[in-house]
Amino acid sequence: MAGLFSKVAKFASSPQGRAAIEKAKAAANDPKNRAKLDQAVAKVKSKGAALQRPAGAPPASTPPASTPPATEVRAEQVRDEPVPPRPVTPPPVTPPPATPQDPYTP
Repeated sequence: MAGLFSKVAKFASSPQGRAAIEKAKAAANDPKNRAKLDQAVAKVKSKGAALQRPAGAPPASTPPASTPPATEVRAEQVRDEPVPPRPVTPPPVTPPPATPQDPYTP
């Protein structure tokens, strides 16, 4: 990735890169393009919101009241006794595949 970034940085500092950057800035500041971008963003946001929650459900910005905060630890979640380690079992040993006998050798 460092090679790609170096190439992009080198292009951006070249005369062709500076011209491309200026052209992109001009296109971004154009009111017509800005309106198209805003419409596209609004369309994506509305589709994403419709897919994430069922119709009539409230937005998911606030968690339900019954969910405790993530930093709260309940007493039943804390264990005082150490957890014993699980026994380690070696992988099963498989015999090598049988080689076919050549009927013509003594």
